[in-house]
Amino acid sequence: MPELYRLSVGPIGAAYYQQHFQRFESMGKAVPTWNHGAAFFTLAWLLLRKLWRPAAIYAALLVSCVLVWWYGIHGKLPLAAEISVCAISLLLLCVLPGFLGTALYYQHIRNQTLQTLGKASSLAQARVML
Repeated sequence: MPELYRLSVGPIGAAYYQQHFQRFESMGKAVPTWNHGAAFFTLAWLLLRKLWRPAAIYAALLVSCVLVWWYGIHGKLPLAAEISVCAISLLLLCVLPGFLGTALYYQHIRNQTLQTLGKASSLAQARVML
């Protein structure tokens, strides 16, 4: 499985993800792990890793936060409260993907690999498909 995961991940960050995926496999579950790319470049990271549904959800959440800020609280709260709400929102929009991104990606790669194995007639064909 580690070789198939590496093929699914591709060349970008393969060593990083292989290390974490092996640990997840040995533990039998994915656990929160810090990922700088997922934390600070969340939408770009999700798109790079082809996590389309989480990318759409994150984009919608980001747009919703901006709209709530602009039409809901901007200028209606004291400046200190407005800054605090924005800082907490930004923190959550970075911290949650940062800690959960690698586990989410592992689940995606695992499911993709298992589906490919189910469709392929041989291991060699599965490698080519991945």
